[in-house]
Amino acid sequence: MAAVSPQPRKLGRNDPCPQCGKKMKKCLGHGHDDLRFPWGGLAVGLLFIGVINLVLYLAFGRATPAPAMLAVDAHLELVSAYAAAKPADRWWLEAVPPVDSADDLARVIALMREQSQRVRGTVQRHAGVNGLTRAIADQFPSVWASYDAGGFTQTVLQSAAEPKVEGALEVCFIPRDIHVRQGHPAHFYYRPEWEALMLAALEAPDGAFAGILLHELGHALRHRQGTLSPTTSVDSDTYVAGEVEMHELESAVFDAVSGGTFTAALDAVVDRVPATADCRAVVLGLNRDDLRQLDASIGATHAGVTITRTLATHYVYALGSRFIGRRVDPAQHLAQRISLYRWIRATL
Repeated sequence: MAAVSPQPRKLGRNDPCPQCGKKMKKCLGHGHDDLRFPWGGLAVGLLFIGVINLVLYLAFGRATPAPAMLAVDAHLELVSAYAAAKPADRWWLEAVPPVDSADDLARVIALMREQSQRVRGTVQRHAGVNGLTRAIADQFPSVWASYDAGGFTQTVLQSAAEPKVEGALEVCFIPRDIHVRQGHPAHFYYRPEWEALMLAALEAPDGAFAGILLHELGHALRHRQGTLSPTTSVDSDTYVAGEVEMHELESAVFDAVSGGTFTAALDAVVDRVPATADCRAVVLGLNRDDLRQLDASIGATHAGVTITRTLATHYVYALGSRFIGRRVDPAQHLAQRISLYRWIRATL
């Protein structure tokens, strides 16, 4: 039998090259090309994959804001710019007033008397707007004024002959510095745990003041009737339905104040949108001229920045509600207005 020559062992990638001593995977020649890793091919492949991915990203990957979000952003910018162009806020009570002397006390008493008379007069003038304003006037025939002294209310009786009336509503005015330092949740709101109407001491045109005041007094009325409590969640159906009711009241007051021109201004916006438009599209279509018309209708053209923003929030709801009232089946009005309010609060 012929002898069989042994086959040379095939070198591995980590074995030393017989000629240069380097590991085979690092050897640059000597006839061992088949053992080297194809780094050049890998680089070309990775470059090719990277180019393809870049092309796909540029074509499809960059997130483009949805048209609806672009409309929301444009609306917010418009309202913000509109309000910013208004006069600076004017406060009739800048700080907690001193009462260190008889003269100081007399000035505070006169100031509180003036403001409580304004509240009472506004309620009585608008008692005939609808059943809710009548109920407010009947429930709160008298109010007594206080001011927030920094986490507690300071009562100032207007005269010895004018004590607090049983059942009268406390109206607590918030000085500018206290509002800034204490972080109140809003400039105008009803505070159930204090059973007090909280009003920032801002100067406000009579028409704007009437709608804002009666909106918050409506919450005070419902609290006395037991439908609003300090523990009511702002996300609950009870809370949202209450807000819808009071925004409807505010619109009714503004319509009365304006002699109908407030609603006419809303209708002008609704009329210019196509029949296929939905409620949100109408709301987001509100423009600067619309805001001017609505302000003018209630005498708020020269209102300050904060009052303007407060009114604009209501205008947005009022416009959507008017659209619902004119274009939606009456059986769906309340449900759609609740949805409108929730969307406004979450989005705008």
